[in-house]
Amino acid sequence: MPSSRFHPASLLLGAFLLTAPSAAGAQNAAPACAGQLVRDVMGQVCIPKIPKRIVTIEWTYSENLLALGIQPVGMADIKNFKDYVKTPTPIAASVKDVGARGQVSMEVIAALKPDLIINQSGDYSQREQLARIAPTLVFNPYPSASSGLTAYQEMRQTFALMGRITGRSAQATRVLAQLDADQAAARRTLTAAGRGGQTFVLSQGYTYNTPTMRLFGTRSLASEILEQTGLRNAYRPDKMPAFGFDALSLEGLTTLKTQNFFAIAPADDNVFTAPANRAVWNNLDFVKQGRGYTLDPATWVFGGPYSAQVLIKQVVDVMTRK
Repeated sequence: MPSSRFHPASLLLGAFLLTAPSAAGAQNAAPACAGQLVRDVMGQVCIPKIPKRIVTIEWTYSENLLALGIQPVGMADIKNFKDYVKTPTPIAASVKDVGARGQVSMEVIAALKPDLIINQSGDYSQREQLARIAPTLVFNPYPSASSGLTAYQEMRQTFALMGRITGRSAQATRVLAQLDADQAAARRTLTAAGRGGQTFVLSQGYTYNTPTMRLFGTRSLASEILEQTGLRNAYRPDKMPAFGFDALSLEGLTTLKTQNFFAIAPADDNVFTAPANRAVWNNLDFVKQGRGYTLDPATWVFGGPYSAQVLIKQVVDVMTRK
């Protein structure tokens, strides 16, 4: 498995848990709640007050708190977050690192005395441990087709819910309205440049034993974000994996038919343009046409509204650059 810096934590934790087992614990039993009673993917969670001391396990929810004007008291994997997730508001020096996203320290989290923990669905035993420390909300950013939600809808819904829980609904509304405005502006800019409605493929590359590229299909969050700007995803497999992407070898890219190709790769591991792969890369049709674009490595495609805005800006900039 590739380095965890490129992975949503759920890939490390295992299968999603969309319903709680029968012995799910007190917080799913829906007792009388004097505060906020919130439904997550595991059941109902009572949050006694507006939380002030929040620990986030997955980067998406750390990013969301920053967008709401809130610093978490603790979060997972701060160093890599700073390297790969762009946010207008930086992580404060006071925020405590609680360990890797897939393997947090329960002792460190407990010492922070949180009044809310926010995590992504995954390992049930970890959730039970976290719930013993503080009320724990669990979200699933990869909804199945049968859920009635797309990944983009889930992202917006979860962000709005986090705004309500933290007493920042007005700020959440402003952030989502700005995302809508950015998408509309991107659509106008691309149309004016004669690029409106063009096809694209978005890929994230890394080396792990062999050069590998993820191709994001139409059910992925990143694809939905870009299609909101009027672009059309050319990668439409018959069956899309739960996480929204397939992995291909570099040679697999030769079968793609698209007007634009967006590549995300770290500067020190750019598998697309590495010397050993350069001949294949340079011979791809979209590269020959000058439409094989490299995006900033800090373009996070599993995040919230802030990351969505970064992705949109990156794509518009490279497509309209003269």
